[in-house]
Amino acid sequence: SPGPPGAAWPTDPAGRTIAADRLAAAAADRWEREHGAGTPRVFTPTGSYSDQIGTWEPCKGGYKAALINGCLKIPDGVLPATPGHAQIGWPDGTVQRRPIVPPSAIFEQRIPADARASCGDSRNPELTVTSAILVDAPIDTAWGPATVPMWQLSFADTAVRGSVLAVAADPTTAAPEPGQDIGPRPDRLTVSPDGRTLTVSFIGAPPGTGPCGYTYELRTAQRPGVVAVVVVATSTAPPQSLDGPLESTVGCPAVGALRTAATTLDTALGERPAIENRGHLITR
Repeated sequence: SPGPPGAAWPTDPAGRTIAADRLAAAAADRWEREHGAGTPRVFTPTGSYSDQIGTWEPCKGGYKAALINGCLKIPDGVLPATPGHAQIGWPDGTVQRRPIVPPSAIFEQRIPADARASCGDSRNPELTVTSAILVDAPIDTAWGPATVPMWQLSFADTAVRGSVLAVAADPTTAAPEPGQDIGPRPDRLTVSPDGRTLTVSFIGAPPGTGPCGYTYELRTAQRPGVVAVVVVATSTAPPQSLDGPLESTVGCPAVGALRTAATTLDTALGERPAIENRGHLITR
């Protein structure tokens, strides 16, 4: 593995390349275990599982935290007689039927018990649900955008409504989160006509050299069913500035720039998904 949780990434270029290769390999192997041929598509939301519709009125600031933490009071009879199942659909035509679950089940799955234990206090007042309907809405998943069933909730004492996922996510192996990212996360992918050259775009440091500059390299792990990519960022600062006086005296602008990095695969990408190290699809 690239290192224990919380460990800093290597600062030398060779060490960072090795760490990135291991990170990409771990992501690719994890994907093949969970998404291999013959296994049902895993439903892993990567976007928000709950959201607010509208703006909270003055003096209702605690309601935002209440919705985030699932502090809902749902009187008997408010939830409609739900269908046993509803559909999740992806743009490639894949459709799955999943059992509908109440909002409380989603929050129990997603919110730690200690956060839910604070429901009802002044910072997390309970939101009383007055009505609930099922709607279809878009959400981002590890397999890209999908249309999923959502609860649309109305509350007492506010015009703001809430939306909450109405189907449970599948359990997955969590991707390790290093203490320090080795490089930017890819935002978009383009593929050459022959399918072998991958170019990813991302927000990085503005082009340049010196203490504020970075070069970017794309490392991959290629498997029969997936290609995992990791962007490696390497500082262009002179070695003596990494721990010397320049580190404290040079102020780099907090401005991002659109950057790219490319690599050539052994074989064409074809229909294989391209993922980043958390296992999320990179948009083409």
